[in-house]
Amino acid sequence: MKMNITENRESEIEVMQFENIDNKYTFFYDETNNIRKLFLKENGKVNIQLKELNQNFLLGGVCYEDTTTLTSVDFEKLKSDLYLDKKIIENNWEIKFKHIAKGDFLECLKSKKLKTFLEWIISNNLYIHYSSLDIFYWSIVDILESSVEHYKQFRYEELNYYKMILYEVAKVNIEDFLKILTKYN
Repeated sequence: MKMNITENRESEIEVMQFENIDNKYTFFYDETNNIRKLFLKENGKVNIQLKELNQNFLLGGVCYEDTTTLTSVDFEKLKSDLYLDKKIIENNWEIKFKHIAKGDFLECLKSKKLKTFLEWIISNNLYIHYSSLDIFYWSIVDILESSVEHYKQFRYEELNYYKMILYEVAKVNIEDFLKILTKYN
């Protein structure tokens, strides 16, 4: 399948109403739930616990526009304002979400530390970036994408629909789906 990247980029910018898309930014990342690689073993099992298939790989952090001077960002004030454990401050550990808020979404929104952190982000002209990737979904849809050469009659939208259907069916009973994949190699 051939695509014009420029056409797709412009339509995505328009549909998603992205702004400042060509500005330069410096990103700081952290990740969680990175299984590195998902593969099917000969016994019909995967190389990770099945419950891990329900945990998305998350990549996120803060970024700033290159016109911002990072040296003016006061990280020490943030640590002080958050009243972090002295071990975190003394050992210069990363500030993790668990240090700022706990509980479900609504409980997290009640966190004074979260409010402090978000105010610090705004006052320092920083942005939060976040990406969530469902490893199982992308592993499953690779099956269709790798066979798309044989199904050129499908439009892009149709193929995406079939990917979603295959993923939903696979999620209903993962173990049986993995057995089918093993059986047919």
